[in-house]
Amino acid sequence: GETSGALLHLLRAGVATVVSDVGTFADYPETVVARTKATPGEAADLGPILRSLVEGAGRREALGLAAREYV
Repeated sequence: GETSGALLHLLRAGVATVVSDVGTFADYPETVVARTKATPGEAADLGPILRSLVEGAGRREALGLAAREYV
């Protein structure tokens, strides 16, 4: 299967990352990435996901730490 090198670079750097729930991105644990169920062209849940990361330093930090450990 195909894996995104760009995503792995972000996760290794501990960056809280939002991914679409498709392909190999769907295989990453919810503790490692923030996931949107939106399909291309619709982003109804993207705003709340991004807001939760901007306003929730604890969530953002936890995702970053988990991502770094995962990679």
